[in-house]
Amino acid sequence: MNLPNGFVRLGYRFLNVPIAMTESRPKSFLGPGKVILLLLLGLLVYGITLIVLVPAGWLWQQASAQVQLPE
Repeated sequence: MNLPNGFVRLGYRFLNVPIAMTESRPKSFLGPGKVILLLLLGLLVYGITLIVLVPAGWLWQQASAQVQLPE
């Protein structure tokens, strides 16, 4: 089989396979999937921070009257 004619018959515009494999369409680094995942990660970090800091603040408010701080 003649390879260049085979690629032409398949509708492939490149006749040389190594050249065809190195050329690809430029893609943006941040696609919609990555943006959504980054937003979800940010919300997760924010939620974990609230879960840790809100009880710590409440506990400090309850215990601050009994704790002697250095002046």
